[in-house]
Amino acid sequence: MCNHDGVHAFQLKRIPIRGRIGRLSQTLQQLLTLRKYPACLNPLIAEAAIVTVLIGELIPPGWKLSIQVRTRGPLRLIASDFQASTEPGGVAKIRTMATYDESLVRATRQLPALNCHDGYFAVLMDRNDGKKPVHGLVPLESPTLSQCAEDYFCRSEQILTRFAVVVGESVEGSTKIWRGGGMVIQHLPDENNPFGLNESESWSRAGTLLSSVDPLELTGPSVSMWQTVYRLFHEEQPQAEPLRSVEFGCSCSAEKVRQSLSIYSAQDIATMTTARGTVTADCQFCGHRYEFDPATLGFESQINGSTRA
Repeated sequence: MCNHDGVHAFQLKRIPIRGRIGRLSQTLQQLLTLRKYPACLNPLIAEAAIVTVLIGELIPPGWKLSIQVRTRGPLRLIASDFQASTEPGGVAKIRTMATYDESLVRATRQLPALNCHDGYFAVLMDRNDGKKPVHGLVPLESPTLSQCAEDYFCRSEQILTRFAVVVGESVEGSTKIWRGGGMVIQHLPDENNPFGLNESESWSRAGTLLSSVDPLELTGPSVSMWQTVYRLFHEEQPQAEPLRSVEFGCSCSAEKVRQSLSIYSAQDIATMTTARGTVTADCQFCGHRYEFDPATLGFESQINGSTRA
């Protein structure tokens, strides 16, 4: 059984193509159960997590990659963060959340289509050095998150890219468990084709091989990720990098919530105060509830240097 949550980067030595293959199971379970989403949203949230892992493998240690999908339809926002470990080869952290129009989603009970409403797909990279994150975005013109990610790389990065992503619930004994897996391949630039924009025979062949992958090869657990890569691309001499493990991790904290509330006046804070005399805030990623004394919050408390808990 190959149950590791993680991602492998690989290079095809005979042709100018790089790729990543990743899987999530226990991590998906946490993402989808910490907050109770309508069932029709779970596949989109799971797909967002897999796409984030496949792109996140590109970033250096200590960086954070964020994906945001915004629409004006029943689904309003999907946000997904991939925090690379500060140590090479360390465990990466991922968190994913969604906001939605509850009445519309629960009324239709159908998976919202991404390309039916105005919106965008954005990628942000934060170096964690205090500077503004680098970002790029493309309009939502494709029906799946994977295809939106392909559009992003083609338009913003000028790199030909193909994704294959599978998510779903499997029955293991008497328990249902979410599993997801995916693979991405990208045409590398070369001297004669610096942006990789012209499709070559090798690129067409690689795309055909990727489209032949079986869903169970992507999600596992009986076949390892490396076995899947080798089965598809053994003639291209694939060379894999070590597995980067991935697990759920939320970076929320009481101090961060307190800081986010520091822009409000005492009058604003008063409107947020509950009948119990406290201000509460829930993390939209992990669902953790924070509770504060209102006297310690807001703009005035920052000026007065209040530090009461």
